[in-house]
Amino acid sequence: MSFESHTILQHTNLAEIIKIKESKVYDEAMVSIINDEINQAIDSNDKKFIILDFSKVKYLSSSFLGKIISINKKVKTKEGKLFLVGLNVDIMEVFQITKLEKFFNFQSSVESALDSI
Repeated sequence: MSFESHTILQHTNLAEIIKIKESKVYDEAMVSIINDEINQAIDSNDKKFIILDFSKVKYLSSSFLGKIISINKKVKTKEGKLFLVGLNVDIMEVFQITKLEKFFNFQSSVESALDSI
């Protein structure tokens, strides 16, 4: 049985970049797998800055919002900073409606996140 990752990891001197490959993150199984992959990437490196790239994601379930909150807390416990990049207008609106946008660092692209570090 082969395992296909739903994320792509890119290492830089400053940050760990985690790109979500799926366009729709909505069913509980996929939410759980992607969450596990992200947490494993965070746990397996010593980078303080984590960039989570949503540029391929068109739809995101509300259950994944809870996972992002937990991921943010984990990064903060390592005295790090989480950047959310590449969110489309619809997903960004969900963060605004739920008043979660004040808890996260949003950037338009990976490059702008790296520039702000």
